[in-house]
Amino acid sequence: MFLRRKQGYTYEVLQSSAKERQAGKRLGGKVRSLRRRRGITQEKLAELVQIDARHIQRIEAGDGNPSLFLIVRLAGALAVPPSSLL
Repeated sequence: MFLRRKQGYTYEVLQSSAKERQAGKRLGGKVRSLRRRRGITQEKLAELVQIDARHIQRIEAGDGNPSLFLIVRLAGALAVPPSSLL
């Protein structure tokens, strides 16, 4: 879900499209697979990228909406180029 400003302080809730949800699931699956291959727990990955472990759980489930900056940090912690997560 996203918020879009309409007028003043009024916001409209926008639903994620099927393509956006699919992309989130793909990214989450790649993060989970790489993390497991490297023998890293969700808690350790969260510590490495300086976020809460719950955020890692949401990303891996395809429910998170990581920023580009976070994708770059995840890629660094997993020792892959950021493009491999997209």
